[in-house]
Amino acid sequence: MAVFRFGTKEMQMAIKSKLANLVKRFAKAQEGSVAIVFGLSAFGVILAAGASIDYSRYVSARTHLQAALDAGALAAPRPVTENRTRSARRSASPPSTPTLPMGWGNNPALSPHSPSAATRLTPPRKAGSPPASSNSPVSTT
Repeated sequence: MAVFRFGTKEMQMAIKSKLANLVKRFAKAQEGSVAIVFGLSAFGVILAAGASIDYSRYVSARTHLQAALDAGALAAPRPVTENRTRSARRSASPPSTPTLPMGWGNNPALSPHSPSAATRLTPPRKAGSPPASSNSPVSTT
């Protein structure tokens, strides 16, 4: 077999003639028809298997999600129905102390009834420091 450079006319002609011979042999062949039927039917079988796997995973995920939702719905009213109102209030209220910085827990500026956002955002002042005013100019130096 001769060695051809990539892209030369000789190589292109050799590829075309080999491809033409392959197509002619395929058209004349009478044996192996079972392989063709198997090849055509394998596509449908593989497609059906993939679809069944996807559907079973979908059903499994939906079942787990539904079980988690049911458990949450059943667990939420339990402290109230068992006459544990203090426990229910404690579990319903958001944690305030661990998430706020030191001194912010009793700050009236955090009240939702404060007059302005600037007041709500003012950190608690240290003892002996002058109170911050929302009207005072802010130094930029």
